[in-house]
Amino acid sequence: MKVQLKTQALRSTLRSWKKSLLLSCGLLTALLMPFAVSVPARALNNVIADGNLGEYASANTAPVLSLGTVSPVVADVQFFLSDQGFYEGAADSVYGDATFDAVVSFQQAQGITADGVIGSETWSALFAIDDRIASIQ
Repeated sequence: MKVQLKTQALRSTLRSWKKSLLLSCGLLTALLMPFAVSVPARALNNVIADGNLGEYASANTAPVLSLGTVSPVVADVQFFLSDQGFYEGAADSVYGDATFDAVVSFQQAQGITADGVIGSETWSALFAIDDRIASIQ
């Protein structure tokens, strides 16, 4: 029994350290982001993080987003996925675990490759829903 409790305590401590390290890395990434943009600069022109996907020309020119990306484009996707019931976190512009999970859930619901990467196939699915919403309003 004592060994099991010690093992659980050790696992809990390791998880806590891992979470702290990941948060530190996320903060470091956010601080360094102005110097190492992972999204093409042309994709960031006139981007307002409001959940409106109409700012992006097409699925072929929208930026590829994946775990670790920090960008206002990520916030747009977070807002959009939140409105669709897939994302429950803050729209913080950081493509973290919660965003990844939401994207995978969205991809599964759409019947497309569920890899957590927002590439042209996922952008097409996002745009299709955005267009349907726009046509109703």
